[in-house]
Amino acid sequence: MNLATPKSVSDLNNFPEEVWPAYLHEYVHFLQDISTSDGLSNAATVINYIRYGVSQVKEGKPLPLEVPPDAIIAPQQQLRAIYLGAGLKQNPKDKSVIDVRLEDSGIVLPDERIPKQVVVEFASGEQFLFGSFWIGESMANIVEGLIYPQEKIPVRVAYHAAELVVQHIYPVLANQSRENVLALCDASLLFWHPGQSFVMVLKKMREEQWLPTVPEDIYDFSRKNIQFDYEEISTVEGLLAYSAAQAIEFTTSVFTADKFLPNARWIREIILRAELLRNKQPAFILQLVRGGPLKTNRFFAWLLNWLGSPLTTNNDDEGSLAPMADFSDIADMHLDLFRAMRQVTALFMEGKVACEMKSYCQRSQEEQDQPDFVDSRCTNAPWQRCKDQNLCAFGAIWRMWGLTDVVPHFASAAT
Repeated sequence: MNLATPKSVSDLNNFPEEVWPAYLHEYVHFLQDISTSDGLSNAATVINYIRYGVSQVKEGKPLPLEVPPDAIIAPQQQLRAIYLGAGLKQNPKDKSVIDVRLEDSGIVLPDERIPKQVVVEFASGEQFLFGSFWIGESMANIVEGLIYPQEKIPVRVAYHAAELVVQHIYPVLANQSRENVLALCDASLLFWHPGQSFVMVLKKMREEQWLPTVPEDIYDFSRKNIQFDYEEISTVEGLLAYSAAQAIEFTTSVFTADKFLPNARWIREIILRAELLRNKQPAFILQLVRGGPLKTNRFFAWLLNWLGSPLTTNNDDEGSLAPMADFSDIADMHLDLFRAMRQVTALFMEGKVACEMKSYCQRSQEEQDQPDFVDSRCTNAPWQRCKDQNLCAFGAIWRMWGLTDVVPHFASAAT
């Protein structure tokens, strides 16, 4: 997690007060990633792309990599784009929603299905796909606003999209309680197509003039009104178990070197713990909200003990980690590998050469009283570091993935 602040984040127990709201927002995204079928399937999709990317780079394909329609991962990538919907940079000129509809995506899957996509039309005439990205940002914004109401409200539509859709389709639900929209966001992320689930459940509520007695009721209503059957999986719990197992299998498969196995065990443990939490307390996010500011929030303290917190950095690449309790391998983990994976993925997907971990590496070496090993290769050719005796995280991943003798080339000028 990265917090856009110059304030120190080296000690969670002594966070400056103004940092807590931003931390909470990002922590909600962390919970979405590990405790929902959407977040877990997204992780599996990213790892599948990385594995595809490694094979393509070995074959000499130019960067950034394209996924042609006949590629084995093409259907998964196409579906994921529909499920994610619009991103943060896709911002309509106004916030007046005039239509929300399901329509054919035009994508024909190998089994000849044509998945639906959710289109939100604004008064400006602009149309955007509504999916897990806007739902996830809206959810994090609602949590932040409920716990820290004094915080400035973000302007971008992504942070308000879920509430705008509810106000358009069934405003009485939103007017009853903001927690209702939060619960609907969270419940929708338990399905693989969150945008479709969100809108279908909302329209069903309106049709039946149904309102929850408490926001927790929305989880049960969603379960009862969204039917699916995937390889004989037809329950939310079954879908979560499948998504968790796939995410564990895919994600841990990229840590092939023995010394990096603690990273794989950490991933497995944190996903299994999140799955257990979700099954025992499906609406746990409401308990977090009702606990108040994080500094004195007892449920948040319990969450930190149970799930921990990932590596958290600030604008100066100063970082800290709150490990989950009773995880004996924490001292042997290589936390910088997770950031380095993102750098290699950016190289594959966008052709970005310069490693953005330079200041982080310099700070880490300084804290360990070790000489600075950052040099010009970090900017111009970080893959060359895979042959160094003192491996950086980028070099370690390049070597671990069997790319030691591979020099990537680019379709156009590298960035």
